[in-house]
Amino acid sequence: MSYCSVHTVVSSATRISRGLEIVFSSNRPFDSYGQKSIVLQDVYRSTRHSTFQRWSPPVNLGDNVNSPGSKTRATMSSDRKRLYFGRDGDIYMSKRRHL
Repeated sequence: MSYCSVHTVVSSATRISRGLEIVFSSNRPFDSYGQKSIVLQDVYRSTRHSTFQRWSPPVNLGDNVNSPGSKTRATMSSDRKRLYFGRDGDIYMSKRRHL
């Protein structure tokens, strides 16, 4: 992904939907609250229309997933309806409203 810098960590990337969607945890420069965040990780999503194209700019999944605290190990279920992720030592699940 070309959207990373020397200060950005991307972890637990999971490719889904035949390689057209990816979810991952990252400490990108701003968290879902617009606050500068170098240490804490949020969950992001990126898409593309074909495997021959570049990924779209990552989109923060917002408050339904990214509350205060670091989110790690973002993984999407095989049916693409449930997102699992870790936060503060616990495992959480978020359901997708639309595919």
